[in-house]
Order: sequence, then C-alpha cells, then structure tokens
Amino acid sequence: MRILLLTSQFPPEMTGNAPLLGELCQDLKAMGHEVKVVAGPIYHSIAAPPARYRRSAYVRETIADVPVLRINGLPLKNMWFRELFALVLFPLAAVFAGLLSGPCDVIVCPSPPLWLGVSAWIVSMGKRCPFVYNVRDVWPAAPIKLGLVKSRIFRAFLEGLERFVYRRSAHIIVLAPFMERHIASCGIPAAKISRVPDWVDTRQIHPLPRMPNPIREEFGLEDRTVALYSGNMGHSCGLEDILQAARILADRRDLVFLLAGEGTQRERFIREAKQMKLPNVIFAPLQPRERLPQVLAAADIALVPLRSGLSSVSLPSKIYTLMASGRPMVAALDADGDAWKLIKEANAGLCARPGDAEALASAIETLRRDPGVAQELGKSGRRYAELHCDRRLCTAAFAQALDAIVARARRSGVSRIGSRNAANGGRGWS
Repeated sequence: MRILLLTSQFPPEMTGNAPLLGELCQDLKAMGHEVKVVAGPIYHSIAAPPARYRRSAYVRETIADVPVLRINGLPLKNMWFRELFALVLFPLAAVFAGLLSGPCDVIVCPSPPLWLGVSAWIVSMGKRCPFVYNVRDVWPAAPIKLGLVKSRIFRAFLEGLERFVYRRSAHIIVLAPFMERHIASCGIPAAKISRVPDWVDTRQIHPLPRMPNPIREEFGLEDRTVALYSGNMGHSCGLEDILQAARILADRRDLVFLLAGEGTQRERFIREAKQMKLPNVIFAPLQPRERLPQVLAAADIALVPLRSGLSSVSLPSKIYTLMASGRPMVAALDADGDAWKLIKEANAGLCARPGDAEALASAIETLRRDPGVAQELGKSGRRYAELHCDRRLCTAAFAQALDAIVARARRSGVSRIGSRNAANGGRGWS
C-alpha cells in the first residue's frame, strides 16, 4: 500500500499522539508499505524548536526512514500562537501539500484537530482514494467538556462538522469502546468503525530496577518514595488534583512528587505550587524520548490525572506505557470512563474521582505504605500490556484494517486515478 498520513503532531514531538504515530509509520514501512507524512509545526512539547524548523515555512526530512514534509508556518515565539497556527492554518496548508505528495492508495488522518479531517477528505477527493479517520480524542466533545467552547452557535457548527467528517470518511478507526458508541450515536453504521487500541513497545519499555537510576540521582531522590507524573501539562491533564494531594501529604518526608513535562499550563502549575508552598513537589523538564525507560523506572507510583468529564471522551495513552513499565498507577478518573475500566481490568492501579484530593492522597499513601501491593499491581499491569497492547500486535491490526479498506476501494474502482498516476511515474515531493 501507498499510505499518506496527514497529522498535526509527529516526532520529534514527544507527547500526545506524536510518538505513537511515529511508531505506526515505522512499522508500516517495515511491513513493506510506502508511507509519506505531512506534519504540522513543532509546538506541543518543545518550547524552543530546533533551528531547522524556524528558518523556513516547510522542511523536508526523513524520520525513521519515512519521508516527512513538515509545515512550520511562522517563527512564532508565543506557544499559544504556535498552537493556534497548528489548529487553524496548518489544515489549510495540508491540503496543498497533500495534493502535491504524489499517488497514494489510502489517506490516514488522526484527530484532533477535527477540521484536519476536512483537509484529508479534500485531498482524498483530488486523489480519488479512500480517507480513513483515526479518532484519538473525541472532538468537539473534549473542548466542550473543558469549557473552551461556550457559544451554542459555535458548538452546533463543530458538532455538524464532526458528523460531516465521519460521513465523508471511508472508514473510522477508534481506540476505545466509548468512541465506538459516540460515533454510532452520530448515525454512523457499526460496519464503518474498527477498534485498534493504543499500544506500547514492550521491548523498549520494560520493568527496570528503581536503583541505581540516573533520574533519581539527578534530583537527589535515591532513598525517597517517588510519585511521578510525566507528560503534557495542558488544560486536560488535571495536575490541580496532584498538587492538592501533595499538600495533604506534605508531612510525609520520604514522599516526593516529581512532575516532568511541558505544555501551555506548566507555568501556571509551577506558580500554584509555589503559592501553596509545597516542599514535596519538583518540576522537571520533559525528558528526551530515549530516557523514557529510566524516567518511568524512577517512579514508585505513577500518576494519571485527568480533568473531570474527560474520561468519557479521552483515554490517556500513557496508561499503556505505565503498565509496560511495571509501575503501579494512581489515577484520577471518572468512574464511568473506559480509562478507569482499563486500569481495573488490568488490575494495574488504584483510582479516585477527579476533584477528590483526599481519595487521591489516600490511594498514594496506600501504595507508599505497602510496597507489596504496589509490586503486585505493577506486575499485573505488565502482564496485561504484553497480552493486549503490545506495539507489534496493534500496528499489525492497524495495517490489516487499512489493507481491507484499500482492497474494498479497489474493487469499487475508487482508487483508479492513484494507479494511473503511479503508471505515469509521479512521485510527489518525496
């Protein structure tokens, strides 16, 4: 297959969907498929993007043997403006880049942003090949839950756009059951929806000893119990609950909260921690991807906070990574969400509801006091990761879904123009 990925996030971004999409492309390439990527600007997890992304409007590069056209946009210093560009202007630029990318058999587009799906549909019309929408967060439900969409008119517009993208896609691949239910409620037949869960490379991420550990040594945490949060520090992450739990547990001298990450809300969380005068909280920059195994191994307890209401529209991919690391989790999640159910099914950790800092602190204290329980939860999570969400299993399932869609399109004659362009030797920008 010749696959074109249109995505707003892609490595070297280190959080969100970027690492998983990079692994997917790498595995598809290893399976013998031809893969090209049109990617958005670096803004999400890297405060100061490398110079090559600031010198021109676009960059051609190769990442994991996959050709990538990176649309950089303007050299904006403000993270909010960079995010605005990625959400609004990048989808417009992606249409032209996609149409000029050469022949393909299928277009894959992950959400968010929702309107990038419209770009993928336009490109698919131009190339006369199927477009597959990969729903990784349910939009606009997620920003509505966060209170970022207040206008009824704008909300109605976004919900109409959501249904438009679902209906124009040839197929929809989702991560979790709640996504299937939501999309079905929009009038999409079940036959048009496949589920492939997020994954983790269980060979790269595996249980390591807590000591010796370079992260612990760097921050002077050799003998202390470490509760770790690692990832994006944005609107949805729910770090407020972690700070409140740290306040409640401030007298536990052997317990420290290590919060490692970047994001639009990082400075606000740092200010709040200072205002609360928390002696047991350390903020660290987001660590390079190659250090992730050591970062996770530094934890005695891994933290998964999520704002109230978001568990019904989002499933944090870090849950799989933490299970593979063999570390027990303490999560702040809605009890009716798939994330809570996943952790309980895997017996990988303890859960509390968002906003209940007392319950969150109690769960952390339980694992601090009883390392035996913590160890058993970590082992159980590791077993689940190996059996159900290993990278090789899940990317192979993704490839099989794409193969079936392309085969169906060929039978119906949808991708004739792609074959004709290939016969003419068109290669696009790679």
